Amino acid sequence: MKNFCSWIYRVRFEAIAVICFVVGFYVRLQRLAGRSLWGDEIYQLSMTTGAFKPVWLRLGNGEPVPFPGDYLLKWPFVHFLGTQNKWLINSPHYVATLLAFWLFYKIGKKYIVSWIAFAIAFIFMTFNQWLVYHAFEFRSYAVLPTLALACFYFADMLFPVTGQDNAQLLSQSKRIGIGIFFFFVTIYHAYGLLMVVSCLFFVILRQWPRRRLNEIMKGQGAFFIIFAVLLSTSFFWFLSGGQEFTRAQCLARGIGTFDYIINPLVNPARFLSTVASCLMGFKKFKVNLLIWGVLAAYIVPYQNKKDHLLFFLILIVIPIEAMLTADVLKGYWFLQRQFVWVMPFFALLIGWSWDIILNYTKLKFETKIITNFSKKIISYCVQEKFK
Repeated sequence: MKNFCSWIYRVRFEAIAVICFVVGFYVRLQRLAGRSLWGDEIYQLSMTTGAFKPVWLRLGNGEPVPFPGDYLLKWPFVHFLGTQNKWLINSPHYVATLLAFWLFYKIGKKYIVSWIAFAIAFIFMTFNQWLVYHAFEFRSYAVLPTLALACFYFADMLFPVTGQDNAQLLSQSKRIGIGIFFFFVTIYHAYGLLMVVSCLFFVILRQWPRRRLNEIMKGQGAFFIIFAVLLSTSFFWFLSGGQEFTRAQCLARGIGTFDYIINPLVNPARFLSTVASCLMGFKKFKVNLLIWGVLAAYIVPYQNKKDHLLFFLILIVIPIEAMLTADVLKGYWFLQRQFVWVMPFFALLIGWSWDIILNYTKLKFETKIITNFSKKIISYCVQEKFK
């Protein structure tokens, strides 16, 4: 029994990840079982059936802006399976969910030391109601969290925190492979480029000013120039298509940007609380109290506090602000599904925050014990000396 308990403790991170994945996958299947395809899904399915469309022509594919990634991912399944069964057409999303949990585990284990904080992060990843709802929805939003986590994972591979030259850590073929993946993310959805840029900015800026930018980018200049041109060109090509949702048309249809989430200029506190509630994904459970850990983490002394703040700003705050600005300019709705890909980062932030608090508490407790023990030893020695 002792050996078994010891083994469980050694694999505690893996055990948490496996249990949360099994429970999370079941919860998502239950959500799919309890509903039918709704209007937007049926429309997107109708746009996916039939002969293959030349996506480079920016033809309509069920999205407000005709980025072709989701169409390329789903068309083979819909076409070759020849069915509209909701369980079969969502096959790519089952794989995407598995990958999302695996990536979350890999990233979380790197940034979170305490298994308790690791479990807290996984709880939010597993039970966030919006991640649960959109995971098996026949929309592009189902895959966005997986793509965002993968962008972070690969960006972290390109620019790890190390004293070596980053260019020496990955082979040329691996860097090209990562670049091709970034290209796919960029053409997958209108938010694809935002994902790539946000993740790259974080992994680069977390090393500055400890290392100069020219040191961080050493050996990767040509790689970045080539892929920056390729990604930006493809992004603006597809962004300029899709004339079904112009600002004039959105206004003519009576769409209001703040129909579902209140205007921050009208009620800033309610706007922030609504967005925070969506990011956490809980309404009834008391776990919302754990959000205070994010604020507490900035109070306690912590060596890498700058990295924690950069993570919050670059991967959560700025992307949401960018999407909100785009919706205002477009005249389109600002909806929680648009920042569903930010929610795994928020779960990681909460786990990371509690990791800081728990490690600080542990350190203070251990320091206090050592200090008290040392005082007793010194006192005893002094008493023995003057006897």
